[in-house]
Amino acid sequence: MRELASSLSPQDVLQIERKGVIHVGDHKMAGWKRPLSFYAFRCDKHGLVANYPIGHMEKLLCPFCLEEE
Repeated sequence: MRELASSLSPQDVLQIERKGVIHVGDHKMAGWKRPLSFYAFRCDKHGLVANYPIGHMEKLLCPFCLEEE
């Protein structure tokens, strides 16, 4: 989803700064049964990123931080 976060408009970035997160659309990845809602937000380490809510608590976690773990 790297390209998703990099395609944000200046208005989107401003909304993220104000609200912390914005919905960027529903996307279906290869092998998924249905599309999921993706959100853009700021990671302290990686900047603007996008991901879908993860786990029972549906937390938004940076996909790059997850890869590093």
